[in-house]
Formats: sequence, C-alpha cells, structure tokens
Amino acid sequence: MKQIFLLLLSALVLFPASGLARSEQEPPSVEARTGLSANKAFLPEPDEAIIQISGAVCSFCSLGIQRKIATLSFVDQSRFNKGSVVDIKTQRIRIALKPGGRMDLVQVYQAILQGGYEPVMAIVASEEGLVTYDDKRRKCSDTAPC
Repeated sequence: MKQIFLLLLSALVLFPASGLARSEQEPPSVEARTGLSANKAFLPEPDEAIIQISGAVCSFCSLGIQRKIATLSFVDQSRFNKGSVVDIKTQRIRIALKPGGRMDLVQVYQAILQGGYEPVMAIVASEEGLVTYDDKRRKCSDTAPC
C-alpha cells in the first residue's frame, strides 16, 4: 500500500494537475495568434479583392506579384503597397480596387501566373455582396461550391 501511495505522489509531482489542465485548453484563437479577427483577416472590404495563391514562400516572391498587379488599370495604387499586399503565411493577396471600378479577374489571375504563382480562389466585394470564384474563374455558390 505504501508503494502505491508513493507512486501516486511521484506522479503528482512529475505531472502536476495544472499541466494537465493546460493541455485540455482550446488552442489560441485566430485573434490571439494574428491580432486580427477571422473575418477581418480573410474577407475583403468594399473595393477590395482577396486572392488565395499557392507557391509564394518569401517576401521576394511577393514583390514580383505586387509589381504585376500594380500595372492593372483597375488597381488603386494609392492604397497598400502600390495597390496590393501579400501575406506569405496565409498565401493571400489583398488588392485595392479603384472606387466604382470593375475588376477583371482574368487579368488578375494572369498577373499572378506571370509572377510565377498559382491563383487558387478569389473573394471579391461587389454590389452583390461577397462573391467567390475558383481557380478557373467560375463563380461559386451553394449549389456549385468551390
């Protein structure tokens, strides 16, 4: 009996209850990890588009993409870094659109491809609300998900 007691006591010393409680806690929220709300991090504001890409791994990659996007006529170069900002960690490009202008998704996808990367998905703030497109520029919906 004394041996069992010592074994249990040793287990409590080696593995305190506070450590067990810590492992049962939920992982940190998106807000805690990034300082941004989940919606703010991925949903575009009016006159913006967010493009999910694949293949950008460094800040040098993002410069090539930004230069290509800056040449497009509907991009508002007065916002962000000449009209766009690339988040390497999330593989997302936020593009500022000229107010009231219309974005040409074909040109955006071509600019990304010419930059050496692959467009995966786009979310655009428009008169219809938020519109999502897949990598083939097809509009997504409840009946035709991306």
